[in-house]
Amino acid sequence: MIRVHELAAEYGNKPVFSRLSFYASSENSPLVLAGKNGAGKSTLLHMLAGFQKPTSGQIEFSKIKPGIAWLPQHYRLQLELPVPEFVAMACEKPGRWLSSRPSDAIERSLAALERIGISSLTSRHTNELSGGEWQLLCLAQMLVQEADIWLLDEPTSSLDIGYKKKVFKL
Repeated sequence: MIRVHELAAEYGNKPVFSRLSFYASSENSPLVLAGKNGAGKSTLLHMLAGFQKPTSGQIEFSKIKPGIAWLPQHYRLQLELPVPEFVAMACEKPGRWLSSRPSDAIERSLAALERIGISSLTSRHTNELSGGEWQLLCLAQMLVQEADIWLLDEPTSSLDIGYKKKVFKL
């Protein structure tokens, strides 16, 4: 559960939004934000993820520290890793890279790739992927995280119509 009350944000002295209030829970999910460019959608997602502080207002979660999975608008790393290995990295506990990977991480990775419909990428490396394939790979990472809350910023912008439909179904 997320409760936002009277949230405000600004850049410099220019208001982005003010008095924004809403309630989102698993009963009314997913919550989709729509609006024109520059309306503050990404800013709100940054605040929900804890990357940015609001000018005023409150954000409350039902859990003290909910697991939050984040997919930014632009996310591309210069890595040359096997695709299943990259997805499996998301199974690790934050801040404990390679020391906390569960024994079933690769199996979970393969299952996520299959669920999204990109198991054909398992023999490839991350540096060989198109923008849309990379975006789907990051969604597979979100699946293995098993987070309480998913924050996706324009998750279908690089995808063809078939995969857009699949992402919305997920």
